Amino acid sequence: MSSNGVKLLKTIVPFVNKKGTPLHCEAFYQDTMPEGSSVGTVIALHGAPGSHKDFKYFYPHLHPSIRFVGLNFPGFGHTNCSDPQNFDNVERQSFVKSMVIALKLAQDPERCRDKSLLTDWKMKIYEDKKVIFMGHSRGCENALFSAVDFGGYGFVMLNPIGLRPHRGIRPALALKMMTELYDFPGGRFIMKPINKKIYDILKIKVSDGDQAYKCVRTMRTVALADQGPYIEKANERNLKILYLYAGKDFLIENEIQEEAAKRYKLNRITSTEKTPEEEEKLLKLVSQGFVKGENGYSIFFANDTHYLNKDRAKFTAQCVSAMFGIS
Repeated sequence: MSSNGVKLLKTIVPFVNKKGTPLHCEAFYQDTMPEGSSVGTVIALHGAPGSHKDFKYFYPHLHPSIRFVGLNFPGFGHTNCSDPQNFDNVERQSFVKSMVIALKLAQDPERCRDKSLLTDWKMKIYEDKKVIFMGHSRGCENALFSAVDFGGYGFVMLNPIGLRPHRGIRPALALKMMTELYDFPGGRFIMKPINKKIYDILKIKVSDGDQAYKCVRTMRTVALADQGPYIEKANERNLKILYLYAGKDFLIENEIQEEAAKRYKLNRITSTEKTPEEEEKLLKLVSQGFVKGENGYSIFFANDTHYLNKDRAKFTAQCVSAMFGIS
């Protein structure tokens, strides 16, 4: 099995749900350099809906010395569910942690004798392994959490969801009904086509009503304001950060993204033109800044949409290469 010419790999991954119940799944992931990279690794975390394919326009533009790993969270893409899943951040972070260990970027805590290598999540990425976590939409929270909890080198946010409820998860009652009615005995039969129809109306692609249910469950469990302490830690640790948001995002209001962007100690840029010349000028500014030692940038693309992972893929990849010191 391959994706865009890169073979999909698989491994059995243990993780836990919020009750601490052990779960496991056969995880499929994309890895451009399974042997590892001496320069650095980008681990991409998709939203809901989403899969490793959300970054198919990104990784071809990365510097060839940088490893790219695209994950598929349990219940999404090629990776199946492992009951009983709640589709929350505990599960997502536990899954990411196990994948980082499986990718040989950190030591399994059960085999770790040097406790200085461990964090609250009982794992820390090896000091000689630079890892940047990249998220799109719902995956942005997990990129932030992973970089802070696991000792990452930095993180990238594409269309981040903000710190308070945005239009994509309002009204909360509607999301609650979509999931709780589905969970009633016999409810799946009724709600499966309804959930699919709702996503079709919103013009958000899902394979079926079951996939829509998983997406809604995942969106109902966003951290939002609970990202605050992590933002402070990211600022304190001088992590490399690239925060990109769009003015025509149909799911997330500008003011919500702006509020969150201001919480980061970053150089702030606004781009109002969507031309190759403007992007080249912006790329030069940001890339040179990272190579010279700047910690990060937040960039507002006034005329872009919710799909910066596609529309600004080349720009993002070249900026990420610069985050690793490659001009």
